[in-house]
Amino acid sequence: MLALILARPGPICDGLVALLRARPDVRKIVQTTGPIDALDFAQTIHPDITLVHTSSLSQGLVSFITQIKKICDNPLLMIVAREEDRKTAITQGADIVIMEGLSSEKLAIHISTLLQQYSETKSVEFAE
Repeated sequence: MLALILARPGPICDGLVALLRARPDVRKIVQTTGPIDALDFAQTIHPDITLVHTSSLSQGLVSFITQIKKICDNPLLMIVAREEDRKTAITQGADIVIMEGLSSEKLAIHISTLLQQYSETKSVEFAE
């Protein structure tokens, strides 16, 4: 699996990387700090999961979600700081939206669940 992380350097980004590295099915992690780079990487590598910390989006949350979903319809996990961003991300189609401050254990469970659902969906699609 390929994972794309859009997050500013710091504890949240480091935590996401650590959680993904602990998973044997994740073979490559691409990190970026800007939404334009994230969209370019998504077009190039077609990640299996995209994790976004909305602090890396100065504005344009709706635009980013719309564009990333057009490029690759993979699971999108978003970490938000504001309730308004949470509601917007859900409305725009993010698969899982988490408020900042969630424990790493719960975040790991959410990531595992999302990847499991995605892998089951992919295997069903390939079986047809």
